[in-house]
Amino acid sequence: MGSNREGRNILIVESDPNQQRYFAALLGRGGWRTTVVDNTDDGLHLIDTDEAAPIDAVLTSHSAGGRPISKFASEIRHYRPMLPTVCITELGNVDDAVRLMHAGATDFIQRPIIADRLLESLERSSQADAAKDELRPLTEKLRANLAFDEIVGSSPNFRSVLAI
Repeated sequence: MGSNREGRNILIVESDPNQQRYFAALLGRGGWRTTVVDNTDDGLHLIDTDEAAPIDAVLTSHSAGGRPISKFASEIRHYRPMLPTVCITELGNVDDAVRLMHAGATDFIQRPIIADRLLESLERSSQADAAKDELRPLTEKLRANLAFDEIVGSSPNFRSVLAI
């Protein structure tokens, strides 16, 4: 994400103060501005309202207070379908990872956390979001109706239609 890398905002949803500080420092070095909450209910409130700052990604783990993490991921998908959500799971817990991906998480990281892997996951998730927008059909990107003078074409068939 080259020049857009600086100034991206990430919401960290984590109840452990040590993990909050670790994630905030790590992600800050990776070019993210962080907002930290300790439970999923506060996280959903910020996602739904964008009160703090526009949120570009979410990082959460099972130790976050509030509703279960899979429900949290599902509700994020409901409010902001394109918002990258990375969840931290315990090592070897494949069932949780699968459940999270089905619920709407963009990616998951297993503990112990490897800093480069976490930053790579967030970068990839953010880029995938941009690619989805790029591949969105042109009909969704343009406003519904074009004015007559905005229609262009040079084929003989098109010119004959315009002549009518």
